[in-house]
Amino acid sequence: ILSGYVDARTKRIPNAYVAQGFFIAVAASVWLLTGTDAEAGWSVALAWAAALSVLTFVALLALNLGSRGGFGMGDVKLGGFAGAILGMGAVPEFLLASTLLGTVAALFLLIRTRDRHTLFAYGPYMSAAAAILLVLRGPAGA
Repeated sequence: ILSGYVDARTKRIPNAYVAQGFFIAVAASVWLLTGTDAEAGWSVALAWAAALSVLTFVALLALNLGSRGGFGMGDVKLGGFAGAILGMGAVPEFLLASTLLGTVAALFLLIRTRDRHTLFAYGPYMSAAAAILLVLRGPAGA
């Protein structure tokens, strides 16, 4: 949520926030996955959390490359962080929810300003989608 707030104010997501959040998310995923199944090793849980992060990162990187700068790398890294904490089942829901929230915000901005070239921060909507899914589904492995 802090990343989304900073992005809304500065139009940038600092790497320090995303990196710290990513490591906390991976650690939490590993702890939850190994805590629920004593047979599962931490290395398997770590690999699973990293794979979820990479999957989300790659999906958003494709958006970054296709948007020609409209979708920033901070958003891509924030998506990787969200994938690590949310889990495999929630990644499609996260992508859909963040897209819907961002679309609604873009429409309101377009109606208010009538300027099609106004840039807005997408991080707050990604953060909101991740927070909503965490409340509804819980973190990966929970």
